Amino acid sequence: MKKLLLLLLTAHQLVSQDKLGYINSEYAGISSIYSNPTNFLNSKLFIDINVVGANAFIANNLVYYPKSTSSVLKNNFSNPGQNLKDVTKRGFAEFNVEGPSAGVSIDNYSFGFFINGRSMAEAKVSKTLASYILKTKDQSYFNENGIQNQRAFFGFGAWTEFGVNAAYMYRRNHYSFRNVGVNLKYLVGIAHASFRVNDADYDISNTGDLENVHAIISYKYNIPQWNAGKGLALDLGWSYTRMLEAVSNYSPNNKKISGCKHIAYKYKLGASITDLGFINYKKNASSKKIEYDSG
Repeated sequence: MKKLLLLLLTAHQLVSQDKLGYINSEYAGISSIYSNPTNFLNSKLFIDINVVGANAFIANNLVYYPKSTSSVLKNNFSNPGQNLKDVTKRGFAEFNVEGPSAGVSIDNYSFGFFINGRSMAEAKVSKTLASYILKTKDQSYFNENGIQNQRAFFGFGAWTEFGVNAAYMYRRNHYSFRNVGVNLKYLVGIAHASFRVNDADYDISNTGDLENVHAIISYKYNIPQWNAGKGLALDLGWSYTRMLEAVSNYSPNNKKISGCKHIAYKYKLGASITDLGFINYKKNASSKKIEYDSG
């Protein structure tokens, strides 16, 4: 029996537009905490309960559709454009099922819990290797230069998370708040697989055959099953909120102090680190490293 360790680290604000038009809404509720744990503070919702939801996100720099929505519909998603630039090709996909969750936002605090099913897939291929696979360069280029020190990576993971959220307005000025928050998560692993090619070198003959191939290949996987692994993760968030009115004596969603009056914000600034953690796969897990040399 072997153990696999899956490390998690994502930065949604840097790589995606996941719910961009929704998560900063004062009505977003408990669903807003996944990008920044402080987002539920000063919500117009005193209590928010979510039964079930789902979302998907896909990003890549290989294929694209024109900006015009009508042209996408006209082509029925079957004729995307292709990025022919000589750059490292990357792809990322995420699909989440948001299970039962609930939260409370009152005074300087917000609290909540959540259950989510999540899956992610990632791919990365070095630019020269990608050019050869996609045929974006003439055969003569590879005949003259060969391919050296190329890398490729493909990975997939699926897990369920059980988490709690807490956030606090730690500093209040006349027209602003400063906030900190955290999500703590217990992870139950379901499936994980990865395939990596390092230091791939080979020549290409005039007939297009591969010659003098050398590569270091490694892979890891487990047989998918419930509770195949266990782990922990956390999200950390900070935000600055500039308000439209004075908030020196303002307590959100507190009837005794503020009479349930809600003051809207003018703008927000925030930073967060999400999915910082690990899953240790112990059940039906395998890994192997191979050094291949055709001579």
